[in-house]
Amino acid sequence: MSFERRFDYLLLGGGTSCGYCAAAIRDIDKNRTIAIVSADSEPPYDRPPFSKGFLKNDAMSPDDAHCKDESFYPENNIELFLQTPIASVHRGSKKVVAANGDEFAYGKLLYALGAEPIPLSIPGGEHAQLLRTASDGLAIRERAKSSKKICVVGGGWIGAEVAATLQSMGIAVTLIEKMPDLWPNVPSRASASAVKRELEKNGVEVIVGNQVAAIDSKSVRLENGNVIDCDFVIAGIGDTPRTHIAREAGLDVGARGIRANSNLVTSDQSIWTSGDVCEAEDIYLGKHYQAEHHLHAKATGAHAGKGMAGEPAPFDGVPYFFSDVGELSYIQRGYPEHAKESFVLGDPESPVLTEVFLFQDGRFAGGSDIRRDYKQQDPISDLFEALIKARTNIGALRDRLQSPSFDVLELKSLL
Repeated sequence: MSFERRFDYLLLGGGTSCGYCAAAIRDIDKNRTIAIVSADSEPPYDRPPFSKGFLKNDAMSPDDAHCKDESFYPENNIELFLQTPIASVHRGSKKVVAANGDEFAYGKLLYALGAEPIPLSIPGGEHAQLLRTASDGLAIRERAKSSKKICVVGGGWIGAEVAATLQSMGIAVTLIEKMPDLWPNVPSRASASAVKRELEKNGVEVIVGNQVAAIDSKSVRLENGNVIDCDFVIAGIGDTPRTHIAREAGLDVGARGIRANSNLVTSDQSIWTSGDVCEAEDIYLGKHYQAEHHLHAKATGAHAGKGMAGEPAPFDGVPYFFSDVGELSYIQRGYPEHAKESFVLGDPESPVLTEVFLFQDGRFAGGSDIRRDYKQQDPISDLFEALIKARTNIGALRDRLQSPSFDVLELKSLL
């Protein structure tokens, strides 16, 4: 039997963005009603552990990844509607209809439905396990216990992290990427090469420049005809932001996400957006920007919450990506994918490697760093953020940046 409820603030998606949005709203507005509607079986949680430590730690449960304590929601009068997929948004009547027929009326709405993993559209692709949710992580962990050999299809963030984790558990791993190198979408090609060397050094078989043609329950066949026997297959070949409901509702949709202004307000002044599905005006880049990462979801969710509760402001967060592959820690700040040129500093073989990216006009566009000692990355990350916020032009240092021995922290002198 369906029902209808009205909430002053209705948050759709149930991921990290919704958890931090709810907290930000409640910090400002102590009384109005808040609800989170989620297709997941868990309250909002942080996803990074599920491709890393969670897979090899039986003592860890999904509860350990929750972004807020279980008591947070009842103590703050925030209602959770779990396992409730959304079917449609009706802007005229300011109602949301769930797949089960339930209706939620809203005063203000956060659209943070995130993204969904792309399945393998090849014969037997249904045999491949995807990784997006806590349930997916539990499924992989359980199957890994009885597996001696696993194939991972896709050499991006998720594929490389999962391959490194499974290998550390004593499982033979083959990682397959159709592009010529791993991390094909990462601007720092030097860092991508370092990740490939690290995986191979630790025993992961890495196959690049070849894609999977078919899968059955016990093997993978490549397009070149080679067959790789394995106990099961994990696929991480990318994702698609969930914009279809927004599009059907008549919201402006961009290249990959829902269009929003710098305050994260969509083309409907009653609807905000955040997280993977958000494509907002970026005050530093000067155009719309969309990012898919945990820290971005957290930051934009909290910022949207402040705006919804009556404290609007342009979002001024600098994009921050991180990945851990085995013992390697990688960080990326800013907009290196929009840069005109870059300079590689340090020793790629160690690796202790920093890459500095410049816009065409010489302004600092962003930077990346990869090494084993993650603690050394904090001052580098802070410097990158400061250079972007100050819109610092470092073009005059091009000659010095040509030297791999240049200490990136010397760029502080330009601030």
